[in-house]
Amino acid sequence: MGKLGHAAGVWLVAAAVVLLAGCTPAPLPIDPATRGTAIADPALVAMDILPPGNGSPFGGFTSSFADDQREKYDRLDDPVADVTLTDADLPNFFDDAHLGGGTIIRVDRPRAGVRIEWDSHGVPHVYGETAADVAFGAGWSVAEARILVAELGRILGRAGAIEMGGNGGDLIAAIGRLGTVTHINYTDPELEQNLSETVAAAGADGPKIVTALDSFAAGINGWLDVNPFPQQLASIGLPWRRWSRDDVLAVGIVVDDIFGAGGGDEVGNAAAWQQLAQQFGAATATTIYDQLRLPDDPSATPNINGRFDYPQFATTSGGSPSVSNVVDAAAVAMPDPVASGAPTVVTPTETPTASNYLAVSAARSKSGHPILVGGPQSSYFSPELLFEMDLHGGGYNARGITFPGLGPWVVIGRSKSYAWTATAGGSDVSDERVERLCESNGSAPTLESTHYEFDGQCVAMTRPDRDLMTAWRTVHGPVVGRTTVAGAPVAITRERMSRFQTAQAARAFWSLNQGTVVEASDFAPTMSSIPMS
Repeated sequence: MGKLGHAAGVWLVAAAVVLLAGCTPAPLPIDPATRGTAIADPALVAMDILPPGNGSPFGGFTSSFADDQREKYDRLDDPVADVTLTDADLPNFFDDAHLGGGTIIRVDRPRAGVRIEWDSHGVPHVYGETAADVAFGAGWSVAEARILVAELGRILGRAGAIEMGGNGGDLIAAIGRLGTVTHINYTDPELEQNLSETVAAAGADGPKIVTALDSFAAGINGWLDVNPFPQQLASIGLPWRRWSRDDVLAVGIVVDDIFGAGGGDEVGNAAAWQQLAQQFGAATATTIYDQLRLPDDPSATPNINGRFDYPQFATTSGGSPSVSNVVDAAAVAMPDPVASGAPTVVTPTETPTASNYLAVSAARSKSGHPILVGGPQSSYFSPELLFEMDLHGGGYNARGITFPGLGPWVVIGRSKSYAWTATAGGSDVSDERVERLCESNGSAPTLESTHYEFDGQCVAMTRPDRDLMTAWRTVHGPVVGRTTVAGAPVAITRERMSRFQTAQAARAFWSLNQGTVVEASDFAPTMSSIPMS
């Protein structure tokens, strides 16, 4: 998922625009207490930027920070274009991102053992006596500045709306489409099952992760207990209810649906080939199709010196993997063309693919320190979808950004001895499957049939509730469309390797925030638990 640099010198986040009217939650009283002891930070240079800003545009204490970084970062274009940018100029375009750094203008103490120091850019520096205290403070801070995004996240995540056509690039628009797109409607037991597997795999850290999730939810609830629920949220139909760990996991589904759902457009690909075949014939269509798809490009500049064959297949269960894949012709189905072209199937969310990073080893840098510059290029949003925070205590020692509601951890950022960023993997982690429809009484199936053939049986589809907008499911995944193959009615389902695996990412983020990545060689094993591209 990312790139790692030890004792990082520089890391940045350039974050894209949704506008809503504002409201004014009652601000908390300002605590005049002074800030605590500064954190010892070995980084020579640490800077970042999060346009348009780290605050909430809906009133309250952080509203003055909702748009205080956009202009600063936009000015960077000129010296870059003029090739006049120098190291000394960087503070004009980026903010201080040292651990504990910043000018503190307010201190909150939401409960015993928790101190939140807000700096002049609206970044909360959370200090706790225990890891649970830090997680509580992180939840409180997210609610203070990003309650809208967090609420949108848990609603969209539970519904699975983005995967079902809910427009992953615009969460507000996705909420507006909830009444028109089918839902997956993940249940609490489904979310808890994955968490149980995560806890078991995490060993001694498992119970600590659960405590962190519960404490984070308690922090959000604690803020909502003493602040009125924003009227703007109620006005767009977001009723307030208390947060739980399952809600935090649901927010992870949103992130997974946007960044972990690559591939999965086999029906669209089949329709493209059919259109080419109609115009040029099958042989020429295949040649053109192979030229248009995204295979390995031998002329591309590689990031590593070695080579490996990808993907690899095992022709038999448990057999040795090989680049050769024997396709069973009986397992391939070509949907029938329809009058309008391709069958009506919910298309996967487009995955953002632009990102960049620059890494310089200590041996090649003038200072003798390694340098990392990370730019995930997630564009600008207002309110900003990402949120910067600085976490210390109970093993935490990390600063960077998170997706509000995702949990009490920095997901892109740095600790005292390493930094990490994200890049777009673009892996094919989803597949569309064709299910033969049937009727349990043996009668002829129709496109509306809710049974399908599986393992020689006519099996009933399922769904978690009686809502007519809830998608039917098969063993492979939710039904995203219906069409015919050789005239026979079929359902199209989407199978995704990361479905019901979202909680596994908590293991990686816990480790990164707790400083357990000691060497670069620890990075890949740590990040391997994140089930997305």
